[in-house]
Amino acid sequence: MRALLNPTFWFGVALILLGVGNWVIGESKVQAHRRLLRSAEMQVVVTPTDGFDQLNGRTNASLLKPFRVSAGRVSALEQKLDFYRVVKSGGRVFCLIGTLFVLVGCLRASRHTRLLSRTGSIPVRRSEGSLAARPIPGPRDHLNPD
Repeated sequence: MRALLNPTFWFGVALILLGVGNWVIGESKVQAHRRLLRSAEMQVVVTPTDGFDQLNGRTNASLLKPFRVSAGRVSALEQKLDFYRVVKSGGRVFCLIGTLFVLVGCLRASRHTRLLSRTGSIPVRRSEGSLAARPIPGPRDHLNPD
């Protein structure tokens, strides 16, 4: 198949492989960190609320929870979870872009093969001012000026 000679095809295959790897690793790490996050129970240390009539243990814990969580182990787990979500979505994007490159490589190879079978050769566009339109002088052409 002519597409195997096309570098666009192989670039797409490499992107797909990289994307699948990121997607699989990201998904497994997201699941693992979700389990850890569910199992991690934050023990909020509640100080006595003797002098405050409006505060009890429950309200104190709920008011201080954002500060306690951001400084604890749960915050680090949430950050890792967010990172692996980005890795997973990046893998999806790489797979999509790689698929597009493979498709373009196959279409270019198909067009090339179709042109070759129809005409027997591939037409080359030559402009009058380009080097391809002028014959390339040989080493002895300067001796015989015509």
